[in-house]
Amino acid sequence: MRVVATLICVIGMYATLQLSYADYLAHSGSASDLDFAIKLAPLRADYLLRRARLGGANATADLHRAAELEPGNAAPWIELGLLEESSGNFLSAEKAFLSAQSRDHTYQPRWTLANYFLRRGNMGEFWRWSTSAAQILDGDPSALYRLCLRAANDPGEVSRRVVMKRPETQRRFLEILLADRVLSEVPHATRTLAQHGLPRDRPLLLSAVSAVALDNRVPEAIEVWNHLISRGYLSHQPLQPENGVSLTNPNWSQPLSQAAFDWQVPIVEGVSVSQKKGGGLVLGFSGDRVSEEILLRQRLPLLVGARYRLLYTYDRTDPAPAAAAQWKIGGQSSALLDGTSVTSASFEFTAPVEALAQLDLILNRKTGTTWPSGQLHLRKAELYLLR
Repeated sequence: MRVVATLICVIGMYATLQLSYADYLAHSGSASDLDFAIKLAPLRADYLLRRARLGGANATADLHRAAELEPGNAAPWIELGLLEESSGNFLSAEKAFLSAQSRDHTYQPRWTLANYFLRRGNMGEFWRWSTSAAQILDGDPSALYRLCLRAANDPGEVSRRVVMKRPETQRRFLEILLADRVLSEVPHATRTLAQHGLPRDRPLLLSAVSAVALDNRVPEAIEVWNHLISRGYLSHQPLQPENGVSLTNPNWSQPLSQAAFDWQVPIVEGVSVSQKKGGGLVLGFSGDRVSEEILLRQRLPLLVGARYRLLYTYDRTDPAPAAAAQWKIGGQSSALLDGTSVTSASFEFTAPVEALAQLDLILNRKTGTTWPSGQLHLRKAELYLLR
């Protein structure tokens, strides 16, 4: 009995060593080593699959044998389908891909079928398998969304068919639309995410509405902006240009989002910007050279050719009148904001022809004079439509 037991142990050790050596050969990168590994371990489907991928004369036979050894594995059937497709045997290729899906109901076979039918121009089957893949996808959907965007004539079709009603998938779809500049679908995707999204989606939503506005899709941008207000992502008064409501955050009472229609504060060397509690904006000047002349900007949706009046109140502590700020829009300028006591003033202008007019507060300094120091306190700003 001891002899028999010893013999069994020796045989077991030999078999283990043989399989270990076969695995070493299979991963050596040599085609001849792989052939020998298959001789040592003929029941290893992964070795046969590896050899088939090298494209040898026995590739088809290797794939069929691998499929027999592991009936539930879709990989041999997918490889067989790709091999048949490359040879122009499309009927056999389709049959192989469908066989892969019938054995494995996970994402990869469905993704493979979607790609195959897109290459074949069969859009009905493409959308069928793309939708089926999207329904079970549990990872990053970027590749699927980009495939569908490439295939679709209308980006909205991608949203309707493959973007599931989950914040994480809607978020990723909007990110891809922005990254790939597919802006026609951004308004709808932004509204959809705003309905199902989370507070942490606010930066993405604001980036989206900014992209739409800068693409001169002004009515759509206004609609999305107002939708974000209604969903609580912003605390501003909704824009209504037709009724004269075109200025956002007029008294700087809300935190500056710097997005779309809100105030934008460029980072300017020599200038600091802070908001006062309850409203107002304070621009501090260090007396050093200012790197840019634009201190403040807001893009306004105005009625082209209409007359407007900007009423504003300010004061400043810098006594040097040679350097002062002023409002500019469409080539029209206000008087200099050079009063050192609380001053109320107005600026009338005609709306330019651009879809979005840029209202800028710029620094105006006479050549040869000192740079400003002290503070400019913007207390209030109101915009009125004069018709």
